Amino acid sequence: MEIDVAKGYLNSLKKYPLLSADEEIALAKRIKSGDKEAFNLLVNSNLRLVVSVAGRFNKGAFCIMDLIQEGNLGLMVAAKKFDPAFGTRFSTYAYRWIVQRIMKFISANSSPILLPVHRETLLRRIQKFQNIFFQQNGREAAVKELALFAGISEERLNDVLETSYTVASLDTEVADEGKTVSLGDIIPDTAFSPEELAIREDSKSCVNFFMDSLTGIEKSVLRHRYNFDYDLHSKSLREVGRIVGLSQEAVRQAELRAKKHLKSAMESVFAV
Repeated sequence: MEIDVAKGYLNSLKKYPLLSADEEIALAKRIKSGDKEAFNLLVNSNLRLVVSVAGRFNKGAFCIMDLIQEGNLGLMVAAKKFDPAFGTRFSTYAYRWIVQRIMKFISANSSPILLPVHRETLLRRIQKFQNIFFQQNGREAAVKELALFAGISEERLNDVLETSYTVASLDTEVADEGKTVSLGDIIPDTAFSPEELAIREDSKSCVNFFMDSLTGIEKSVLRHRYNFDYDLHSKSLREVGRIVGLSQEAVRQAELRAKKHLKSAMESVFAV
């Protein structure tokens, strides 16, 4: 049944056209000026991306449509924030927001401890009732009220609530790009917003372009010293020296030359 619903939803999205890069830029500019029609078109034309991303997280623990719904919320945030100046396609930019939203949903609704099915079901019912009660009454439900709703004793209720975990295990396996990885491998870096990540990637591409003007040793020194390959940490002069077969002083000199050459190359291109 769930698969049929998902397939039906996916088929309904075929009426929305795929957009070219130029169309995305034009829509983004209209959205900045408050054009709701442009916003709806950009979102609707990328709903298939959300289905694809949600499918990678679908391991049976959650309804695929719930994951899609959360992903759609992330997509809408991306549509509001997207700027052509990022220099990337909208789908690339939106992917981070979609994953981030789905991850938050999984984290808020998962338990790292395997619970009996009946207890897990009861716990979810109680949590749902707590949310509804708070929205209607502006306060948390008392234990007596929760027990009455669940049809169990207050002692039993307290026992169930003690297992109310809301943290997803980072070792939980999900599919990403056709490979099975852990949640910890694909959680977005919360130290940077998706906009900042896009700008950083764009800056990295720019630097890589100018790196072609350097010698092999200069390239290698900079890549290790400034962690271009995202290792655990940037390497010291001594560590780089061991890798490239130079003394610590020779590495330092190579780094200085590389910076000087990079600066000259950039100035020659961006000079007015």
